[in-house]
Amino acid sequence: MSGIERIKKFLKNRNIPAEIIELGENTATSEQAAEALGVSLSQIAKSLLLVNEKREPFLVIAPGDKRVDKKRLAEVTLSKRIKFADAKLIEEVTGFSIGGVPPFGHSRELTTFIDQGLLKHEKVYASGGSDDSLLAIDSNVLMKVTKSRVIDICL
Repeated sequence: MSGIERIKKFLKNRNIPAEIIELGENTATSEQAAEALGVSLSQIAKSLLLVNEKREPFLVIAPGDKRVDKKRLAEVTLSKRIKFADAKLIEEVTGFSIGGVPPFGHSRELTTFIDQGLLKHEKVYASGGSDDSLLAIDSNVLMKVTKSRVIDICL
């Protein structure tokens, strides 16, 4: 089953009001996604996997125009060090490839943080499970579905 099909099934099985937009062009980066949709970069919800020194994974859902404050994430998670996961670990933990990691529907449940900046937008756009699809979703629905902890986590 493709990544898009898995996300569509996830949405349907949980009655989540969201729309998958299949664009047929690469939207793997926040800039590409914002340009393809004609929306603000801050409306793009990028799903980033980070790990601590024990290789415990954390998902951060961040606005496309911001960077994750790794020091802040280390404080919040009581970790000594935080770094971005490599491609192999991302696929292993989420079941998706870089550029197509959605905010939910992963291989396993993840501790998830959402930057409070995303919540200023009613609608945000995240990966739809592939590098050429996007998920249009209400930011508050995204927060609830992912069971995210809302935090100021970005620079």
